[in-house]
Amino acid sequence: MFCAKCGKQIPDGSAVCPFCGAPTGVAPQAAPQAAPQAAPAAAPQAAPFAAPPVAPVYAPAAAPKAKKPINKLTLIIACVAAALVLGIVLYLILHDGAKAVVKDYLNYQEKAEEQESKFLVKSSEKALKALDLLDDDDDEDVEVSWSIKGSKSYSGKDDPFEGLCTYIEKNMKGETKKVSKMSIVEVKVKGGSGKNKESYSMFFTCVKIAGNWYILDYTTSGDNIKDVANKWEKYNSSSKKSDDDDD
Repeated sequence: MFCAKCGKQIPDGSAVCPFCGAPTGVAPQAAPQAAPQAAPAAAPQAAPFAAPPVAPVYAPAAAPKAKKPINKLTLIIACVAAALVLGIVLYLILHDGAKAVVKDYLNYQEKAEEQESKFLVKSSEKALKALDLLDDDDDEDVEVSWSIKGSKSYSGKDDPFEGLCTYIEKNMKGETKKVSKMSIVEVKVKGGSGKNKESYSMFFTCVKIAGNWYILDYTTSGDNIKDVANKWEKYNSSSKKSDDDDD
């Protein structure tokens, strides 16, 4: 459109000429309202900062120590040593020195009699027969057997032990410093020929001198070990009585 006053072209619908300001007589039109714009979507908020989970820390397990191989020689030596110790202990527990020396003596006697028959006329059945010195009863085989029945030991202030020490000092004129113990061992003997067999007891008095056992005396008198012990006690009693008489 054109302005009626100044004749210049003005935008259509203008109520006033923008050049001369003269009204154009056109009612002013409301300016179109812009469509409301949608509010921009809120950006997603980041979650509050959280520290990442920390894995538990474990101390490394100690590596197992390598076992040293056992030397075979060391093992053998240890086994032998253990066996020796056990043997010594059992020997000390089960071995009775007095009984052992009596047993060895009786075994020796049996072997000695066998040997004597080879050399001595009185012990040789063959020689006695040739000399016609054997009776018919003597012609039968004589069987002898023995077994240890029991024993009892004495030492220190025991009366039998003191009596034995007195016997050694007074009768044998010996020293008793190294005499530490005595034991009376009873042996049951069975012997004879045919129906003429008998049994009796022998009592061996053994004494421990300087760590070794010896037989000091043996007898067939007495019914039991106590009777033999009383015999040794009498040596101590008689010695004390003799000393009192000298005073």
